[in-house]
Amino acid sequence: RKARIRSPMKLEALGYFLISNIGRALSYRRISATLNLAVDTLKEYLALFEKACLFFYLPPFTYSTKAKLREPHQRKIYTADPGLRNACALAHERDLGYLAENLVFQSLRHHKILGYLEKPEIDFAYFDGGNHLVQVSYTDDIPERELVPFRKIKLKVKSRRLITKTTHDTHRD
Repeated sequence: RKARIRSPMKLEALGYFLISNIGRALSYRRISATLNLAVDTLKEYLALFEKACLFFYLPPFTYSTKAKLREPHQRKIYTADPGLRNACALAHERDLGYLAENLVFQSLRHHKILGYLEKPEIDFAYFDGGNHLVQVSYTDDIPERELVPFRKIKLKVKSRRLITKTTHDTHRD
């Protein structure tokens, strides 16, 4: 089915905005205000990008059925092609932390990704015979701030994984 694009320039601007913000949690309101785009049009354009497999959107994780039925206020954005991100991103820096997180997202896509945790902040929660948590920190040393969320987490998990620049450590419960 052919999509009717009312504003091709806004669609292009949205694409550049998304590719420049992979790994970040963004709300419809923030994107809409940044691009001066109606929320309904924004949702339509986001759906087109997802249908074309250019971008994927990860909601916050929750056990609450009521919360799952509501539209999440924020979603993390990931791209199918990090090379496209490097070629097109508006920011000239190469944000290796978000690129590493995007790579981990790609490797987890064959699992049932449940979402990301907002508080405490953990990049991925997925289900594969039990709940698993994954935190990505693209650093040489493991900062304490990356370990604290694992200690604060209340839900029962099968494993906790911290992926860093040089280390991939798994702790099984």
